[in-house]
Amino acid sequence: MPIAAAAIAGGATLLGGLVSGNAAADASRRQADALREDARNRMFNPVGTTNRFGTSNAQIDPATGKVISAGYELSPELKAYQDRFMGLAGDGLTQIENAPGMYAPLTGAAKSMYDLGAQYLAQSPEEVAAKYMRQQQDLIDPSRQRSFAQLQQNMFNTGTGGLSVGATGMRPGGGEGLRAANPQMEAYYNVQAQQDRQLALDAERMGMDRYKFGQGLFKTGTETLGDYYSGLTDAYKPYTAAMGGVTRAEDLGRLSFGDMERFGKLNMINSPSNAAGITAQYEADKYSPFGAFLSGAGKAPELSDALSRYLRNANSQGPVGMYGYTGMNSPDYMGR
Repeated sequence: MPIAAAAIAGGATLLGGLVSGNAAADASRRQADALREDARNRMFNPVGTTNRFGTSNAQIDPATGKVISAGYELSPELKAYQDRFMGLAGDGLTQIENAPGMYAPLTGAAKSMYDLGAQYLAQSPEEVAAKYMRQQQDLIDPSRQRSFAQLQQNMFNTGTGGLSVGATGMRPGGGEGLRAANPQMEAYYNVQAQQDRQLALDAERMGMDRYKFGQGLFKTGTETLGDYYSGLTDAYKPYTAAMGGVTRAEDLGRLSFGDMERFGKLNMINSPSNAAGITAQYEADKYSPFGAFLSGAGKAPELSDALSRYLRNANSQGPVGMYGYTGMNSPDYMGR
């Protein structure tokens, strides 16, 4: 058989195998889909369950076999606990509603502190010190005047009013020396100078302390306002805790419903239809057209025979014609 004819025959064999394989795969897939659909129609076969916290139940439509409703009920004890938690939650809501009015004075206090702090910070520390110095001097001036009058009276009585001592000459650097003074008057003014020096130190300290105090009022006002908002936030805690108890009770009661759901799914997984569907899908998926093509190539006798003759005659080193091999002994050999 010429090689072209053999190739055509072998190709037909391979093509037929491919077509058949594809048809078989499609059929397996359709079968798997049908089996899975059948399993889905009866996948959930619920079984009512009961535990310490509740009971689950489901209603199935007799006509279709499908579940039309499902639920659960808490046990009487757990339901009673949940009702008590709900009562506490209601009290918590009332507390939340009353909290703004309850903590309202804190906002007023915070505003007062802000206003007062602004007054303290309206003046610089230097301005405060100068003001303090004037105030203190005004306070001590009357006593100084009385002390000065007593000193003059004493000097008049003792005849020392015109006494002047303690003068010094020109200083080495050229500066003027100390002038002569009455000893009692000099002592009097030295005491005043010491008092004024101490007042100046106190005034400077007062200016800085007053400024820091104003800053502290703002900080305290902010903390007071923070207490207001913290109070509003804390007012939610009783409600949140009570609702946590309600939710926890509901979760415990829902355990029976979860058991029913798991049992229903277990019935679906173990159903014969579902198992058959998985097997059919596996048979469909494991088929490979390309693998079938290669496998068929090795099993086609016509193509194998043609290739064998082709390779055997290749040793003659003759040219290959369009429709078959032409060896050296062939009458079609063109090179003789």
